Amino acid sequence: MQKLMTDYLDTVCGAVRGKTLRQAARAELAGHMKERFEDLLTEGLVEEAAALETIKRMGDPETLGKRITRANYSPIGLISIFAGLILLVGAFIVTGNILNVEFIWFIDYSAAAI
Repeated sequence: MQKLMTDYLDTVCGAVRGKTLRQAARAELAGHMKERFEDLLTEGLVEEAAALETIKRMGDPETLGKRITRANYSPIGLISIFAGLILLVGAFIVTGNILNVEFIWFIDYSAAAI
């Protein structure tokens, strides 16, 4: 019984990206599964049947793990980082043009000549 639910959690968490998110998801899912399992026991199911029904109601473990990851990772963060980098490079170029500074001074053309 416990092995079935542990294996299910292992599969779900294997599909979750990020160690911190994986640990939080595992703890939360384990709590939900324990509650559902205990409810099924009070309804009269035997332990193994209650464990199987709990797992069945949770859904496909791979899909659940991917959905947890998708719900907690937003592309907005990556977009913000790239936009910030583009703005930073643009600011260097504009500042260099205003101050009449050339940014190609760090390239050693003599070393590149063959």
